[in-house]
Order: sequence, then C-alpha cells, then structure tokens
Amino acid sequence: IAGDRPPRYGWQGHLRFIVGRGPVPRHATIATNTKNRDQEVSPTVLHRDQEVSPTVGNARDRAVFSYIENSRLARTRGNMNPLKFLKNRIERLFYNAYQKRLETEANAWNIPRHIGIILDGNRRYAKASGLEDVIKGHYEGANKLEEVLHWCDELGVEIFSIWIFSLDNFKRAEQEVEGILGLIERKMRELVTIEGLHANQIKVRAMGQIELLPPSLQEAIRDAEVATQHYDKFILNVAVAYGGREEIVDAFRGHLNAEAAKGKDVAQIAAELSVDKIAPHLYTSNLPDPELIIRTSGEVRLSGFLLWQSVYSEFYFCDTYWPSFRKIDFLRALRAYSQRKRRFGQ
Repeated sequence: IAGDRPPRYGWQGHLRFIVGRGPVPRHATIATNTKNRDQEVSPTVLHRDQEVSPTVGNARDRAVFSYIENSRLARTRGNMNPLKFLKNRIERLFYNAYQKRLETEANAWNIPRHIGIILDGNRRYAKASGLEDVIKGHYEGANKLEEVLHWCDELGVEIFSIWIFSLDNFKRAEQEVEGILGLIERKMRELVTIEGLHANQIKVRAMGQIELLPPSLQEAIRDAEVATQHYDKFILNVAVAYGGREEIVDAFRGHLNAEAAKGKDVAQIAAELSVDKIAPHLYTSNLPDPELIIRTSGEVRLSGFLLWQSVYSEFYFCDTYWPSFRKIDFLRALRAYSQRKRRFGQ
C-alpha cells in the first residue's frame, strides 16, 4: 500500500494498521499499475470493523484488501498479539528459506535406505494445543504420517518402519485404546483405496502380536497386506501391538518350532544356534536393519523398538511432538546421520 497520504502515516503507519495497531490511514492508494497508481480509495473501505467489498478495484486491489481483512479476522479469532503476529510471519519466512537450503544440501548426503521412527507425543500435543479429546492428537499424528511418507519418497528412502501402538499402550484408558485402534483400522482400510499407495508401489507389512487386536482391525491389516504384497518399490512396516522383547521371544519360538519339525532334539538345536538362525524369524525378516532410528517428543530412549535390528543403528532424538514434526526436523535427522562415521565395531 502506497500513495498520497499525510506524511505522518508513511509505510510504518500502514504496517501498524495491517497488524492491528494505530489508526486507519485517512487516504490510501493501491499501486496496481502505472495508469491508476494515484487512484484514491475511500477510507471507509479500509475501516477495520467493516467488511471489505469484493467489488472494489481490479483483481489485485481485491487481493490486497482480502489479505488485510483475512489478517484482521485471524487476529480477532485468535486474539493474537500484533508483535506475535509479526514474529510468526518472520519465523515462517526464515524456516522456509532454511528448509530450501537443507533440501539443496541433501543432494550430497548419504541417505539411509531403512529408517525407523517412534511416533511419540500425540497426547502431549493434544494437551498443549488445548484439545479436549486426546484422540484428536492421534488423528493429527496420522495425518502427519502421510506427509512424512511423501518426504521419504522425495529423498529416496526405501523402507520406513513406524511404531504406532505398543503392547504397553493396552494399559491406557479403555476409551483412548478404542479410539486409537479405531483410527488405525480406518487408516488401514484407506490404504487399500488410496491411489498414491498403488501408484508408488508401497508394500504394507504389519509387525507385532496382531492376534491381540480386535478382529475387524486384524481383517483391515490383512486386506492392506494382501493388496500390496506384490509391490517392492517402497516398504512400510507398521508396528502395532508391538514389543521389542516379545519380537525376540517370538523369533526364538519360531526357530525352535521349525527345527523341532525337522526332528532335531534340544541339544542339537542349541549346538547349531546362531544369529543367522534367528534373523529369518524376526518381524522384519528378509529386510536390512534400519540405519537410522528417530524418536520424537524429546524422550531419549528406544522403549524396545527394534531391539535386535538396531544394534548398529544411528539414533536421533527430536524434541518436537510427532504431529508438529516438520520437514526441517526430518532433514536435520538425515543430516546428522550423514555426518556420522559408522564403524560397525571396527
């Protein structure tokens, strides 16, 4: 906004008006082109307590007025402090520039083939955001997952293992458990029909004690696995009703049963026991171990996630709650991984 107005306003006066401070300028001109640069707009149009007429000026005029009005409405609804409004705008510009720089640098990074991530912080996000129902935080987290999968595709990640529900989570309030499992079932059924999943050839694999889940959820998981079983471009491992110790126990049980079926006795099985004998019975059988494991929400522990497979994994802990996880956070994790020297005990 520029043009013929009393000197005491200047651009600072108009800025104060846009962010909600200071009086409305008496005269304002919308600089749309060289022909109507000095066209004067009625001051009543710019009154902050009056709706902006959509018929004023040309398309650019209306766009400017719409921006001002939308900013005013956003401040009114959110009761945002003007300084905080400016701070948020500046931060957004800064982070956009920073993200673009990281994206450019990522071309030279060593990107892990297999990433594991513990999706933590949904409940705390809901409480911090003032949401009355913590399930809404889990819904936000589910939406974030779709976004992160897109980032993985952009950066060339081939396998993505996520932990969305642990065996310990069954101990939570019944209403929350039902809400989470219902959400997982809904998302599993959506996977079968999502065009992008088939276009990108994403194979879905479930990890955990699936038999403990409600029958309808078990059916939804099987349908997703069957519908994607022939894909191999990208693998999505979904850990649900999962525990790291329980996975190892299940793997040993599977190995013992397989060896016993061959007629071997306990002494022979014990004598032949090795790491290579157990690995095929893990939930991630036939897949490489994760090179990088990320945990959100600020917790600095694995809580049993991929205990066997993470022996040589690099870890990255992020303070951000999962629903607030940004592409910047993801890129920082990849940068940290790329900067580390993996020696594998040598």
